[in-house]
Amino acid sequence: MAYLPIRNSAQLCPRTVRFQRRRAPADLDDVVMEFWQYEVPDGARVPIQVFPSACVVLRFDIRPGTVESILYPPSVSPRMKSVFQGGTCYFGAALRVGRAFPILGVGLDELDARRLSLHGVLPTSLPSLEERLHGAGSFAARCGLLAGFLRAVRRADPRHAQDFARTLGDPTHPFDRVDRVDRVDRTRRRRYRRYVGHGAKELERVLRVQAAMSRICITNDTLDRVALCAGFADQPHLNREFKRILGMTPGAFRSGVGRFDDPDLPVWDDVRALIGPAAGQLRGASSKIQREPEDTASSGISAPPAYFRESSASTGATSGPSWIRTRVRS
Repeated sequence: MAYLPIRNSAQLCPRTVRFQRRRAPADLDDVVMEFWQYEVPDGARVPIQVFPSACVVLRFDIRPGTVESILYPPSVSPRMKSVFQGGTCYFGAALRVGRAFPILGVGLDELDARRLSLHGVLPTSLPSLEERLHGAGSFAARCGLLAGFLRAVRRADPRHAQDFARTLGDPTHPFDRVDRVDRVDRTRRRRYRRYVGHGAKELERVLRVQAAMSRICITNDTLDRVALCAGFADQPHLNREFKRILGMTPGAFRSGVGRFDDPDLPVWDDVRALIGPAAGQLRGASSKIQREPEDTASSGISAPPAYFRESSASTGATSGPSWIRTRVRS
């Protein structure tokens, strides 16, 4: 199956946050992984943690009277947290791993591991896009506007970028040949970090943790089995990598699935002051969201929790998602 990571805890808050996603048009599919949108009801404040996924994310916070444009680089801090405010629409696009250069025009190794303003990266036509997004009345309309903008700013790949893309592999399954980078010259490794934002070994760690996260979300497997299926040597190896990549243990992540909007979870201790008095409204706030029927056929992506679902064939102890190169270390 194609790589579709869990990029933040908002995807795991179905009680409070309305999450929508849509596949990119065919002419952008090699660059854009998906368009997405989060809606938070009035009066609620939902704590959010960003999960490293190796994807570049373009985000637009649409509030009454204003739009804030943000860029998340692939090498985000595992402890990057914020609060989604009620009445705000969070919309954007996730770019495929290693394919952001034609859109941004800068090497990902030049970006800090923190959120940045899009105005410092993308052209001056961004204010016009923000104005149109603010006036758009639906998720589909915003997807169309952002797709048109990305077509306009997309640059032709230089020759070495095309060569790198061929080395990286299929953009929807980009990691089949990630191990080849360890055996090529220094120039290729430098380009790898420029276009992916990670070294090959760091990227492999992120992929394995994402594989484990997906399996925790969709199964009741023990953590020992999760570790084996995701390519870790054992559960202590899984625990160490989870703590380093996400800043929490696998057990803490499992306890938060479906209830990351609960401000009483220990993971939110360092942002509890930002949640404020609206925290008590979280449990009942989902009733204020008018949930329309999802047209999953037109979006091309199944509704949650199908975005975690593996094929029924990948239930064996040594199997896992096809986008991760599993290798059990002895």
